[in-house]
Amino acid sequence: MEKLDKHKLLASCRNLWNEFDPIGVRSLDPEIVDEYDFYLSHTADLVKEGADRYKLTAYVENCVHVNMGLRKTTIGDNATAEFVQKLLKLRV
Repeated sequence: MEKLDKHKLLASCRNLWNEFDPIGVRSLDPEIVDEYDFYLSHTADLVKEGADRYKLTAYVENCVHVNMGLRKTTIGDNATAEFVQKLLKLRV
């Protein structure tokens, strides 16, 4: 695996979290770009360490359901799966 630049990886993770936007804050104000920054460092670390789909999904679900307090839904599960797939592609 190619060594990932930490700053580029963090920026990519930020973009993906903002695109994922589980609480919908970007639809209210697209200028908000730091809402999910609390999760960036650990997300980037997981990607850099080569975490698999299951580990990334567990982390994202914990963020969404425990930290953000959102309930589990099929739509949310699909969005999480898409988000995790995009995170996995950052390693290529």
